[in-house]
Amino acid sequence: VLRYKIFVKNPLGVVGKALASAAQSSTFLATFCSSYMAQICLQRMVFESMGWRDRKQVYWIAGFFSSASILLEKKGRRSELALYALPRAADSLFLILNDHRLAFTVPYGELLIFCSSMSAIMFFFENHFNNLSPLVAKLMTRFLSHDVQLSVGASSGQQQETAEVHTPKVVNSQLNPLRHSQSTLSLSGSTMAP
Repeated sequence: VLRYKIFVKNPLGVVGKALASAAQSSTFLATFCSSYMAQICLQRMVFESMGWRDRKQVYWIAGFFSSASILLEKKGRRSELALYALPRAADSLFLILNDHRLAFTVPYGELLIFCSSMSAIMFFFENHFNNLSPLVAKLMTRFLSHDVQLSVGASSGQQQETAEVHTPKVVNSQLNPLRHSQSTLSLSGSTMAP
């Protein structure tokens, strides 16, 4: 989707790289999960045979050793995987704190977090385009860079207002921030026509 021109020029190469990357990431995830589960199962077998009880510290140690499987992944992908895992870790921490009554839930809290996150991304997309990560910048530009023209039906006694909409454009596969285009925004009562 993001590299359509490269895909058209060399489809086998792009598909081959994508499959190799997917296999490498799948190997990392499978190794991480299976090594963690194997360590826990082995620990439980040993502890039960010796008559010891289960300890929480063993799970932390197993997680620490299993995290070494990140070395199977490319260096460039490690930060992306960390960003993928961070919200899940934060969610797990919140659930643990909530179970121990050390945290409280907010009605529609997930929706509030989503709205604030998207508003922050949109703010940076409009005002500080260079601060976005390349992947987010490409995705946002792909879906939101077209000129927007909203016209709201104006009644006879109301004035029309013009607003300037800032939309970054992609020029020669490089992101070109701060290219502006003008759109017309007509304000009136409640009817809206494209």
